[in-house]
Amino acid sequence: MTLQDKDVFDYEYDDESGTIEVNMLGSIYGASIEDYPEVMSRVINILQEVPDASSVVLSESRDYEYDKDQVRMLKEVSEAIRDISSQGYLSESIRTDKCESLYQDHLPEVQRIVIDQLRKDPVGGYVELKRKERHLKQEMNKSYPQKKRCLKYFIQDVVNPVKKRLEKCEMIDQARSEEFITGHHVGDREVYREFFHPLVRPNFMLTKFMSLPPERGEEIDRYESRNDVEVSVYDVPDQVQPVYHVNPPEFNLSEEKYRLLDAARRFLASHQPESGEFARPDRMRQVFQNIGRDMIRDIAQQMDIQLPREESEQLTSILNRYTSGLGVLELLLSDPKIQDVFINSPIGNAPIYIKHEEYEECETNLIPTKEEAESWATRFSPGSDNTGESVAGRTSVRF
Repeated sequence: MTLQDKDVFDYEYDDESGTIEVNMLGSIYGASIEDYPEVMSRVINILQEVPDASSVVLSESRDYEYDKDQVRMLKEVSEAIRDISSQGYLSESIRTDKCESLYQDHLPEVQRIVIDQLRKDPVGGYVELKRKERHLKQEMNKSYPQKKRCLKYFIQDVVNPVKKRLEKCEMIDQARSEEFITGHHVGDREVYREFFHPLVRPNFMLTKFMSLPPERGEEIDRYESRNDVEVSVYDVPDQVQPVYHVNPPEFNLSEEKYRLLDAARRFLASHQPESGEFARPDRMRQVFQNIGRDMIRDIAQQMDIQLPREESEQLTSILNRYTSGLGVLELLLSDPKIQDVFINSPIGNAPIYIKHEEYEECETNLIPTKEEAESWATRFSPGSDNTGESVAGRTSVRF
């Protein structure tokens, strides 16, 4: 049974890569930590179960990968919740006899903030805690001596320790230093869109794709290469190389087309070419092209998707690229302005670099996985019939 055959929010953990993959297929929420409080809460719960994880992938028709820096912020919130709970700040036994009634009035709200709110909206939870502190201090100013002492104890023994523990979290610290706290409305997700920027890829691909243009990047060129691939080149302050940003058609399909492609890919993955087909890459590709075309048509009919011939051929071409072809590498090799392609270590973290005839060395918005890079290295190894020159003429691929 594959992950996507399981229930929503079921997950698998790869201890070698440190990656948690969470099934979001069929979820009523989008596959986004930054946009959906319920998703953030579930991911924080998972990180409490798998504290050694370094990345999280939310898998739907696209995969959304959050890297180690973003996951670290969530783990810090998870650890803060654990510490606050284990150190007794939320325990009913913390109250004194003469303050029992006051603690019964105020402790449940702090418990709710820590146990529930911090998982869904950490910044909002911190804002609520500060608001609670302010209201308690205002109440102190107009209370009789005994109640004033109890309010002082509650702030001192409960609110302040919880607040100080949260301020050690990078997410809260950044929100405070960049003044997101001021004017923040509890439940507003805009602050999280500043902190979380997942790498995105359709789930039939391996390569990670930075969908957004580089921050503060200035577009200095735009053109369309072969295969309907949109190319933008950005100049980025404080960065030596320009950024070569590709936006091929497979990144802009409808959800139903992604589902169609994924179903066809799963079928083709189970097809084993005959031994003679391996010896002739061109023959193997043609076999997959023909099978893929039939599969696209049949699955579209089963899903009741109206697919004009032109769109059917486009999907067949995309499917072939990511089954018998070279994946995103073909997008780069099809650009006549690219002279060299460089795939560097550490694989899985480093983007692909290219040498461009106009802009020299450029960083791309594509990050290959280890699995994909090993596949390319095998196909471009000495003695292979599928060399860089045979694919792209004058373009070379270097590992």
